[in-house]
Amino acid sequence: MAEKKLAVFITEWDPHFWSRILKGIRNRAKLDDYDVFVFDCFGGAGTKRKHDIGEFRIFDLPDLTKFDGAIVAASTIIPTSVVKSLANKIVERGCPAISLEVPIEGLDFGGISNHDSIIMIMDHVIVHHKCERIYFVTGPEGNAEASMRKNAYIEAMQKAGLEVRDEYIFTGTYEFESGYRAVDYYNTLPDGLPQAIVCANDAMAMGVCRRLDELGVEVPEQVIVTGFDNIETANDYVPSLTTVARPKKELGALACDYIIRKIENPEINTGLQCKTKLEHRESCGCQSANLYVGRKFRLQHFRQIEEEANLSRFMNRMMARVTDCDWFSELFICLQDFVDMLECERFYFCIDQSLIDDSCVVATDVSDMSVINEHLRGTIESFPERVSVAVACNKGEAFKCKDYDGNERILPVEEDQFKSSSDLYIYEPVHYQDNIFGYCVMVNPTPGQRILGVNKWLLMVGNAIETIRRKHVMNMAIKQLDQLYTTDPLTGLYNRFGFERYSSDMLDACTKDKKPLVAVFFDLDGLKLINDEFGHEIGDIAIKTVAEALKEVSDDQDVIVRLGGDEFLALCSRDNETIETKIKRVDEVLEKKNKELDLPFYVSASGGYRSVIPDENTDIDELIEEADQAMYEVKKKKKETISLQNNKNSIS
Repeated sequence: MAEKKLAVFITEWDPHFWSRILKGIRNRAKLDDYDVFVFDCFGGAGTKRKHDIGEFRIFDLPDLTKFDGAIVAASTIIPTSVVKSLANKIVERGCPAISLEVPIEGLDFGGISNHDSIIMIMDHVIVHHKCERIYFVTGPEGNAEASMRKNAYIEAMQKAGLEVRDEYIFTGTYEFESGYRAVDYYNTLPDGLPQAIVCANDAMAMGVCRRLDELGVEVPEQVIVTGFDNIETANDYVPSLTTVARPKKELGALACDYIIRKIENPEINTGLQCKTKLEHRESCGCQSANLYVGRKFRLQHFRQIEEEANLSRFMNRMMARVTDCDWFSELFICLQDFVDMLECERFYFCIDQSLIDDSCVVATDVSDMSVINEHLRGTIESFPERVSVAVACNKGEAFKCKDYDGNERILPVEEDQFKSSSDLYIYEPVHYQDNIFGYCVMVNPTPGQRILGVNKWLLMVGNAIETIRRKHVMNMAIKQLDQLYTTDPLTGLYNRFGFERYSSDMLDACTKDKKPLVAVFFDLDGLKLINDEFGHEIGDIAIKTVAEALKEVSDDQDVIVRLGGDEFLALCSRDNETIETKIKRVDEVLEKKNKELDLPFYVSASGGYRSVIPDENTDIDELIEEADQAMYEVKKKKKETISLQNNKNSIS
């Protein structure tokens, strides 16, 4: 039977929303044996920040033609442009889909009425509590829900005939800290604090309450505060929050049910809507203060403190290990020891194969600093075509996976042996800023997994990969730059700097082992005449021809040097008979190359040598001078002249 798959797109700026709505989707999907693939990230500030660009690229991973349907948690994805781009891809591929909480063109809608819910809060604050000066803390720019809630606030104020000023609206981020800052902002206004502060979510409402308490302003006696969402801690907060409760778990289940029905009957396009409820509590004065802190709350409070302390210790240990890793192989062994923290049944760490292949770290010449900078910056904008599974675990036990084609699949074939009738796969991007390295997959995570812990885990791993990658690039660059420093660019032989570095090693080895040290000096015959007659470019060909002959005849341990111009030196360790054979062999190789090149002249070289059993008093420069003199003696004895085939000139 063919696998049935649903794709879910979500971000985790609100872990309470994430866990509850996903639980509803998961429970409903099981009933019809659907696998749920969640493509998740921690992006939130927008597409201008490099980190967020890297986070949102997880939405590019799935091939939607291979999925039966999709659920987009649009209210969690900031900014709206990211949601619209995702929706366009879903529509283009003809995938049945529903957008949660935010209407998106081309997708069916499922959620609450943000407009009606804010109107409900405002009516309560205006009519029941007789407030006239009301401020509003909205969500981030570019978030559709934040925009709808702000517009509803303005509408309610105008309908009641109350004044609305731009300064009454503070733009937050849906986070606790932005509610805290909103109070400081309102305190700077000429009118000071209002009668009520209505917030677009509970986290910001909590921040408002905290700052008011620090300033000695009583809630609700002096300022009424309301939230939105009814997160788990809203009722336990001090003061408990008056807020809008929306059925997230129910919404997840209904959305999943809707998509399954739409898959079976594509004509369905009604969408769905859930009702909200206004919870009246202490922060507006509709519920008296509860001075008794219950046992359940105390347990939750201290359990949270304990979990945060454990997470901090865990992350400190992981950071200490990760920062010690100089190679990808070390990092992957390290990650194996820290997978437990992610609390999932199976785990796959999938990375670009070429990234961890040392031969692919720097494939181009890095002598140009701009090339080095390009490699350091990185240009990895898409998920890997060839995927290597660096870490794979099943119930804590590691196992091996084969590499796979990233264009064909997003799970290793080994997953097939573990599959149940319905599994939950959560995909997270592995990246550094806007450069994608791969992704990790958590299979059937436990409901209580720590969202913030996953985020920190991924950030640490992405930074570690980038650090190792940069080390490799720099090491390769240093190696190549060092090679440029010690190598003659025309011939690839050592230059004088290379000779100074490597000749001492050979001298020491020969001295220690009491072996002969031989200096062989070669001189290209007639280079000046070649340059004068045919130009320096042709002269360079002659120089390279001699260099190639020397390399072909030499052994790996020999130090072969171009001293400059037409002079070459070979430093080696052999007996005299072998050296004379090698010199003759150079002549034979040159004769062969002359036939192959068909140059208008004959390339030849004169060679002479001197040998010594070195000791601690041996002067290698004196040995080279003697070899140079021996070469000139050979050159003088040459009776043959070399004909220039073009014009019959002779070179001697």
